[in-house]
Amino acid sequence: EAFHAMAELYTQHGAAFAERLAAGPQTLVHGDPHLGQLCLDGGTVGFLDWACKSALDRLGIATSGELSAFWSSVRPDEAGVWCRNEVAAGRLQEVFVESADGAAPRKAFVRPDLRAGLSTLPEAPGRLRALSPFDPVIRDRKRLGRLFGFDYRIEVFVPEALRRYGYYVFPVLEGDRIVARVDMKAFRDADVLRVRALWPEVGVRWGKG
Repeated sequence: EAFHAMAELYTQHGAAFAERLAAGPQTLVHGDPHLGQLCLDGGTVGFLDWACKSALDRLGIATSGELSAFWSSVRPDEAGVWCRNEVAAGRLQEVFVESADGAAPRKAFVRPDLRAGLSTLPEAPGRLRALSPFDPVIRDRKRLGRLFGFDYRIEVFVPEALRRYGYYVFPVLEGDRIVARVDMKAFRDADVLRVRALWPEVGVRWGKG
């Protein structure tokens, strides 16, 4: 089904693909003309815009390196050029983001309407929420540590005797803070979720959620 969809995309827009390939590799992953690397961005053929825009949609604020790393399909230099071009066009703004560890603020990029959008969001709920290890906030471990001071890794491939926490541990969010990590397992036949262990984060005070 996916192959047929991509074949249809190519046949309908073959001339545009050929024109873009002839123009150069700047909007394709490393210039790779493989069919799987081609898509439409706002009616034009390309990949770099889609990769960087969709990464920023999920991250909200990011360095060019973080945009590059999100899909692992765009080179850092390509993401850097894309960011500079978007800033020049007025579609992005440069900001400096403080680090949880007190390191010097780092340059990052946001859309100009981000602040206005944040003002319309409801206040973060106080209830405890388990985050997926693949949540956009969590999946880049270096970014997670820099912004939230939270050192995290999945230990499913770590021998049991060497694990610091557990086989599949979830970060626990309260409001806008990561306050703990939990090892839990669902028993679907019994409709039960069992918590095997809970580790509160050192130095983080829980609220009334």
